Amino acid sequence: MRFANPWAILLVLFLLALWYLARKKGRVARPGFVPVGFLSVVHLDGRDVPSRLIRALKHLLLVLLLFALARPQWGKGYRTVTGKVADIMLVLDISGSMLAMDMGGRSRIEVAKDSAKRFVDGREGDRIGLVLFASKTFLQCPLTLDHDVLKRLIDEAKVGMIPDGTAIGSAIATAIRHMQGIKSDSKVIVLITDGVNNAGKIDPITASELAKKLGIRIYTIGVGSDNPIATFAVSGPFGLKQLAQGSAQLDEELLKRIAQITGGRYFRVRDPVGMKRVFEDIDRMEKHEIKVKRFYVFRDVFPKVLKVSLVLLVLVVLLEDLVFLTVPQ
Repeated sequence: MRFANPWAILLVLFLLALWYLARKKGRVARPGFVPVGFLSVVHLDGRDVPSRLIRALKHLLLVLLLFALARPQWGKGYRTVTGKVADIMLVLDISGSMLAMDMGGRSRIEVAKDSAKRFVDGREGDRIGLVLFASKTFLQCPLTLDHDVLKRLIDEAKVGMIPDGTAIGSAIATAIRHMQGIKSDSKVIVLITDGVNNAGKIDPITASELAKKLGIRIYTIGVGSDNPIATFAVSGPFGLKQLAQGSAQLDEELLKRIAQITGGRYFRVRDPVGMKRVFEDIDRMEKHEIKVKRFYVFRDVFPKVLKVSLVLLVLVVLLEDLVFLTVPQ
């Protein structure tokens, strides 16, 4: 327990000192006196039990009021704060091929986004960011501890935000640019794509070599079924969705090479369950020893003290005015 207004405790000591000095000098003229004049309504004989009871209740009431004024707070529960964390940049392909409906009847982009959000939920204390890419790349969210904002931005990522294409090398370079210079126990890029590098000005291998020099590991995730022909949900007349077929290629050798260069790992995903397991594997591989700091969350309890004081005040009034009322003869 602690007091938000500890100076009120000094007030208690001050009043006790005044009471002691007044008593010592013989100024306590009537036994029912208490430093709350409005409570002393009637005169009772200080030698009888009722008078002593009411006087004690008044003193208790004064103490409770001053106690409430000090705002007592009670510590309840604690939080844990990680002291050694990771910086993770999610790099998500939003090219047109990510609309392929070969992930258990769902699109690749939809499954990737759901799994990414679950991964974010499990990384409390980590700074996580988001890079989106197609033919070009842009930073959707810088490294942040505000995971609610990050998940909302993941939700907002859609195919068509960027002209179509697959700039894998440029996407890696964009992630590196926003991670270099940051002091961190672990720097990680999680690259999710289903295509072949066919855009951008930076070669993926060159970008990977740079990531290695900066101590950044890259985990690559290749998404999609083994069928070279995939079914896509596209917009038809009047905005209605309709299905169409098209080619869907994946450069697995490139993704394996990127992961190998940086000390990461390549994963192949063909369905939602596989995507979920991949993120769980990355989560386990990127767990670190942490320092735990505990602190209490304090809650005010003075409202309860005031309620008790109110009950006590009513009791004093009833005792004086009804039970122990002395009628002059």
